[in-house]
Amino acid sequence: MIYKIFSNVFSTIGSKRKVNQDNYYLNGKILEDTHKAVSQQVDSSEEGIYAICDGMGGESDGEVASLIAVKELKEIHDVKQTDESVIRSVIDKANTKICSHITGKGKNSGSTFVAAVVKRKRADIYNIGDSRCYLIRKDSIRQLTKDHTLAAQMVESGMITEEEAKTDIRRHQLVQHLGIFPEEMTLSIHKNSVSLESGDILLLCSDGITDGLDDQEIIETVRHNDNTYTLAFELAENAMNNGSLDNITAMVINIQADRDEVMVRILYIIICICSAILGALSAIFNLLMF
Repeated sequence: MIYKIFSNVFSTIGSKRKVNQDNYYLNGKILEDTHKAVSQQVDSSEEGIYAICDGMGGESDGEVASLIAVKELKEIHDVKQTDESVIRSVIDKANTKICSHITGKGKNSGSTFVAAVVKRKRADIYNIGDSRCYLIRKDSIRQLTKDHTLAAQMVESGMITEEEAKTDIRRHQLVQHLGIFPEEMTLSIHKNSVSLESGDILLLCSDGITDGLDDQEIIETVRHNDNTYTLAFELAENAMNNGSLDNITAMVINIQADRDEVMVRILYIIICICSAILGALSAIFNLLMF
């Protein structure tokens, strides 16, 4: 079975910032204008690379860091050959360039990184920081990424609960991100892989979404909107209505079985059944004749 991928991204400054420090990679497309809300889509593909990077630092620094990261993804020319080593190379190169930018400007800067490499009914998810990827399947939602935050570390160590972490002030204090000098810390990329089914949705998002929507609210939004090309906007709008103040980026990746291939298979099955029936009728007729 061949799957088709329909994808859309919506990115906006939000209600607090002066510039959008988020950026994205939508199978070749990136955010060019950081001063207005932008929506882009890819109507159909069989494979692709999708990513969101949330820049941090002062104005013109966070947006530079996230742009550096997505531009490195543009250097990938063969999705079929994109594996963990390729993504590691992208991350290492982006980190080196961001660190050079920090040295040149004398100001701290950085970016989160979450990417989904989708091919052959499978998605490989890579992340550093707290930008997330969710798998939404029917009425269930599962986070595929790991939050590299101080609050998440405290949950792992048993110091606080997951519920407490949702409102803890340390939930945005990153312990891993692009823009860390190699001599200070080795970047630890979290990887997850998932087999895909027709009807699955992968949601990549910056923390502007997760600050405004919990898992159930995301599911409710998806349940009431089955249009790939408006769902990202609706998620962002709902997050803002719930009080999210940060830059907001939502990317929806919808996996659907190729309808043409399905019809060909159905037709093939019908032909096989008809052939079997005709064969049986022919055998019965021959028996009756003799």
